[in-house]
Amino acid sequence: MTVPLIFRAAHLHLFLDLFREIGVPVESALARSALPGAIEEMPDAYVSLPLALPWMAQTGRDLTPMELGFLASRAVSLGSLDVRLQGSLGAAVSGYERVVRALRLAAIEDSALAAGVRWDRGRLRLYTSMPRLAGHPHACIVEWVNLQAMIAVVQSVAGQGWAPVEMTFVSRAGVPDAALGAFDRTRVLVGQRLTSILVEPAALALAARDDPHSVADGARGKLPGGETAEVWTFPSALRSAIQPYLAEGPVGLAQAAEMARMSPRTLQRRLRHSGTSFAETVQQARFDLARGWLSDASLKVSDVALMAGYENPQHFSRAFRKFSGLTPSDFRQLTSAS
Repeated sequence: MTVPLIFRAAHLHLFLDLFREIGVPVESALARSALPGAIEEMPDAYVSLPLALPWMAQTGRDLTPMELGFLASRAVSLGSLDVRLQGSLGAAVSGYERVVRALRLAAIEDSALAAGVRWDRGRLRLYTSMPRLAGHPHACIVEWVNLQAMIAVVQSVAGQGWAPVEMTFVSRAGVPDAALGAFDRTRVLVGQRLTSILVEPAALALAARDDPHSVADGARGKLPGGETAEVWTFPSALRSAIQPYLAEGPVGLAQAAEMARMSPRTLQRRLRHSGTSFAETVQQARFDLARGWLSDASLKVSDVALMAGYENPQHFSRAFRKFSGLTPSDFRQLTSAS
């Protein structure tokens, strides 16, 4: 079953920073959008790609999508990846293993991604594919982010001066001169079947080393679904898309359907097939948020209730107990003691 297209807000932040650099009033642009109002405060939240892509293109309309993608993606590093993914990469014992882990778990960053590595004329081709964005006029924006992420993984082993032999885009748009200058040792092709970089095997034969500027120190969080490519289910992706909106008020079925780019009826049917309902999905999204915030001892339980979108602490306590068997206070005490 296909899942809603979502990506980590940390990647959206790359574009917000670029917009500020070029003089775009970001706060007012966000206020007019369908994106969560407080998304700048939530780098690890997930955002609907169908909502974000056209907004980024429109907000940066003085640049072509290729220019926009290139300029924003320059800030991509391993440090901008999910800390759980960073932890997995930091545990790799070789450059090749680090690359394989990054590609296998790429969907943590973007549910649209399928990724892999294969041999190509004696070299290794690291690739991503976004079949559900095929033909999208702004897909090259995220192609640049995907490419720079793969390059950052290789550079964490081969050094910051490393550059790919070849870089390919599915988009047929012209590559800006600034990008060609930045990759003057790289053959750049557009209109290809995959988004990819071509790597000499020797670059990955080195032992992987933790780079304090690129791999989070001690990042060893639990990965969703374990260390497999099966990162998302339909309900879990929808929950992640809903969560950033909960502090703003109730999330309705029509709003969630817009995030998932499908009709409300189709959304309900997909959830039924997954053994749940829309109401249960929203409640689970609230619980997941609240459970994370309860680990912050500086927050009162009543504050967590409001942040997660509950009407009052009593409603929060009843709902939390339904999912965990504990009151929020008991849950906080138990987890802080473990």
